[in-house]
Amino acid sequence: MGQGRQETVATSLADAVSREIGASLAPVDAELARRYPGDPGTRQPVHTVYVPGDVFAADTVRSWGDCALAALDEHAPDAASFAAVLGLPDELAEPVYARVRAKLEREPVEDLRVDFEDGYGLRPDAEEDEAAARAARLIAEAYAEGTAAPTWASA
Repeated sequence: MGQGRQETVATSLADAVSREIGASLAPVDAELARRYPGDPGTRQPVHTVYVPGDVFAADTVRSWGDCALAALDEHAPDAASFAAVLGLPDELAEPVYARVRAKLEREPVEDLRVDFEDGYGLRPDAEEDEAAARAARLIAEAYAEGTAAPTWASA
C-alpha cells in the first residue's frame, strides 16, 4: 500500500463460517445454559461484605451499620446535603435520603461473608477451626435473634 492509502480488511466472518462455529458451540452453549440458567428472579444483594474470620463478631452487622450512619450524619446530615453530594434532583432528595437512612438502620449489610481465606491469613489448623466454630455459633445466634444479614456465607 502506498502512503496515505489503507487496505480494507473484512471485520466479520462469512455467514457460512459463523454458522459452522455456532453449530460446533451449540452443545457447549446448551450445557452452560443448563448449568447457569441466569437470574432466578429472587432477591439479590446490592453489596457484599467480607470480614476476616478472626475479627467477625456478633455485632458486626450492626457495627457496620452504625459506622455507615455516622458517616452519613457527618457528610450528608439531611436530604438537601445528601442530594447535593450525589447530584440528585430536588424531588428525589427526601425520599431517597429517607430510604437510605432506613436501610442503614434496618439492614446495613445484605451479604456477609466470613472470610477464612484471603483476608484471614495463614493460621494453624486448630486456630482456624476454633475461629470457624466460633463464627458458626455467632451466625446461628444472629439467626435465632433475627439480627442476621439476609445472606451469609463462609469463604
